[in-house]
Amino acid sequence: MSEVITRKYVKGILVEETKNNIDWEPNEADLDLITVGCECGNTFEMPWDAMAFCGLEGMHCGQCGKAGNLDVIKDKVDL
Repeated sequence: MSEVITRKYVKGILVEETKNNIDWEPNEADLDLITVGCECGNTFEMPWDAMAFCGLEGMHCGQCGKAGNLDVIKDKVDL
């Protein structure tokens, strides 16, 4: 069992949060992480497949709230 938390930010301020429990267990492919960074200096890790299938173009930075400023800093193939 896992918990999915969906957060909505407007200009860097949290305006909505929902939590759902789902019946999911990770497999090896789900554990591949990449490091993503924003122009503001914020960095975080996220699953590789989330970036590959969803892309970074529409993602908002959790620190500054801007969209389109995210780039991959370290990919799983860099290891």
